[in-house]
Amino acid sequence: PQIDFSTVSGMIDAFKSPAINVRNTGFEKLKARGEIIIPALTPMLQDKNQFVQARVIWLLAQLGPHGQSIVEGLLRDKDENIRITALRALRPVVRDITPYVAEIGNDPSPFVRREAIQALKDLPYYKKKPYLLKLIAQYDGKDRWYLEAISSALEGNENDIYPEIKKMYNPEDYSPDKWNEKLSSITWRLH
Repeated sequence: PQIDFSTVSGMIDAFKSPAINVRNTGFEKLKARGEIIIPALTPMLQDKNQFVQARVIWLLAQLGPHGQSIVEGLLRDKDENIRITALRALRPVVRDITPYVAEIGNDPSPFVRREAIQALKDLPYYKKKPYLLKLIAQYDGKDRWYLEAISSALEGNENDIYPEIKKMYNPEDYSPDKWNEKLSSITWRLH
């Protein structure tokens, strides 16, 4: 179809396109408009198409403080996919991701918490440690993806945090035959 890139509605049509090159052109043209375009974008957060919703979240995060504040509000959305997309969209545009990780650190969804763990991966150990301990405490001992996220975020710091994990999961008895499933799997993965 012919798309008129000189109008906002044309840019939005392009933004909704399944064709990557058309969609990207729409994204870039809408982004170039800046915060002034936000009122035209926010209705798309309710779009029936979840992919359009995700695209809007990513675009809003790049539209300055007002767009970022809208995305921050989505960290409390009822849909876990929206919460995850919001966190992912904020990561490249904010200086410090830790306030957002702190906000979603008790999220009921392990999927969201795994994403929070991954958001901490590249931070210095001293900065991510308190957040990781809180997230590690919520590990159920069975979720392999959660375990891998923990391992990935702790790469290079396994020995630094291990004594604290050991105390967290088995404070009374440190003998391996008394370890619970959580401590056993984390110990196996970290070492």
